[in-house]
Amino acid sequence: MNINKILKPIVIEDFKSNFFKKKGLYIQGSTDKFKTIFDWDDINNIIGTSFLPDKDILLINNGKFKDYSSKIELRNEINGGATLVINKLHQKNSKVGLLAEKIGSFFQEPVQVNLYLGQPNIGGFNLHYDTHDVFIFQISGNKRWEVYEPTLDFPVFNMKKHGKEIPKEKPYLDCTLSAGDFLYLPRGHWHAPIAVDEPSIHLTLGIKSRTGLDFLKWLKDELSTESEWREELTFNNQNQLEFLKSRLKETLNDKTLDEKYHNFCKNNLWVQSNLNFPFTLKNLGLENLNGKKVVIRKSVNAKLVSQEETITIEFKDKKIKLVKKAEKLIQYLLTNKPLYLNQIDKNDFELSQEQVIYLCKTLLQQDLLSIINE
Repeated sequence: MNINKILKPIVIEDFKSNFFKKKGLYIQGSTDKFKTIFDWDDINNIIGTSFLPDKDILLINNGKFKDYSSKIELRNEINGGATLVINKLHQKNSKVGLLAEKIGSFFQEPVQVNLYLGQPNIGGFNLHYDTHDVFIFQISGNKRWEVYEPTLDFPVFNMKKHGKEIPKEKPYLDCTLSAGDFLYLPRGHWHAPIAVDEPSIHLTLGIKSRTGLDFLKWLKDELSTESEWREELTFNNQNQLEFLKSRLKETLNDKTLDEKYHNFCKNNLWVQSNLNFPFTLKNLGLENLNGKKVVIRKSVNAKLVSQEETITIEFKDKKIKLVKKAEKLIQYLLTNKPLYLNQIDKNDFELSQEQVIYLCKTLLQQDLLSIINE
């Protein structure tokens, strides 16, 4: 499931121009559109294998958190009308984790996925807005959403004061999501979802878009390596302040500053590392390759640098040097196309199947590739 399939029939450019950061978007989908992402069995597996209470598994009723001490108590509270919330779902389910990685890579922003299981005609949350953009995937049941215009532009989580004035106008979007439907909410747009007729499951993927304030925080961290910025300003040392202002101006005029910040953003997406056991512990065996394919992880933003006798793959803070003969294989992987390990012909990459598998194992160990079983 990628961004194109999620937004269909809306095309990406239309979404960017007319909806992103501007207004909510409701898209009807087939009932099985999100079935491969998550279902009831996945909830049961997470709850059944968790040691409760868990700080990421919460109960909310009428906007207030409720305590619980066991699975039985959790179930009874849900049956009594409490909303179940599972935070950081992308860390607890591999399918959701892959979805988060794809969306985060598209926006080049950190993302987090949470789950909400609500009971019919009971609101878990009061009217509120979020300080991040939200993708909503309706997995099961029906949920009504009323979406209102913001009363505060571009709110951020750590503001001194948040918008207290609730919207006075009628909602500009009133829709009921059924299984397979999608809703986009820009940050700051008020909403209060209510399950209708039957228990409802929906996932929210929060896009934590960086702002100018985040740029300033990054810049502060960068400047902390210089002793002058760590020096005390006790008694309002005017000469030191003048020097710091001059140094700040010099830093902001640095032509490489933009590139440094963009590289920092690319290398700090909130995605989970894939361990890929047992393949990162031993060689991939030729006898067990049916249905296995490897793909490059979208979130790593890898770059290939070609030298006269070697090639280097650069991503995050890593540099992997390989023999020149591997260049054709790496170029293929960087196209984001899957490589089926049992369908490798020597003419494809001028490498034997054993050599391709050895190189793939090396890249798996470096967290550059993911292996997928089909």
